[in-house]
Amino acid sequence: KNIELIKKIITDLDTLYIISDDSFSSLAIKEQIMKESYEFKKDIKIIFDNQIDMNTILQKVNSIPFNSAILFTSLYKDKNENFITSFQLREFFNASKYPVFALNKIHLGEGIVGGIMVSAQEQGILAAKKTIEILNGKKANEIAISTPTSKYYFDYKVLEKFHLNNSRVPLLSTIVNEPIGFFEENRNECSIKLSEREKKFLLCLNKVDIEGINRLKFREKEILTIIEIFEKFILLNIDEKLKIKYFF
Repeated sequence: KNIELIKKIITDLDTLYIISDDSFSSLAIKEQIMKESYEFKKDIKIIFDNQIDMNTILQKVNSIPFNSAILFTSLYKDKNENFITSFQLREFFNASKYPVFALNKIHLGEGIVGGIMVSAQEQGILAAKKTIEILNGKKANEIAISTPTSKYYFDYKVLEKFHLNNSRVPLLSTIVNEPIGFFEENRNECSIKLSEREKKFLLCLNKVDIEGINRLKFREKEILTIIEIFEKFILLNIDEKLKIKYFF
């Protein structure tokens, strides 16, 4: 799914460079990724690299063809048996001249674009629940295998960095590092005394931001109308001290 997502977001994608290691879990991921990548081999070149040297990986990645992207799966140690720190990964993500997508939400906010990712926290909770079942006397082979939920996550700042913040980003994605909205920015300066109905109305308006609008497919007259209503609301209901008056 991530390969399909990357190809959708980067329409002129030439090469997808997949980074991994040779740990047991990574090899399992490799089998799944390579199986799913066959249908895209006619359109893009896919390189799977699990012989990583942290001293040379940046140079190697930055030398791949123009219009490329990187899919980071997992990397606990390099081919020289050196364990990789989160600081090293963060440096690599931010220094790469190509956008890096990932499979695990733990890297979100560290320089990756995003992707269809699982939450390490959710994985930990699932593991803890199964551990409790075993401690309570249940046999391991009687416990069902659970698959963490994968969701769309993106980093606004990194999308902007690579000019990828457009309508191809899935509409229901969770996006971190978005610009602060008007009401959030002026929270301490506003004196709001509204009914629950009015608060809900303001909350809906506050979620209508230009970048979110750009991701909607039906963004013509409907969007212009929403913006016009929002602007009139602000002009008519906020005085010189940014105190919101009663609207209803």
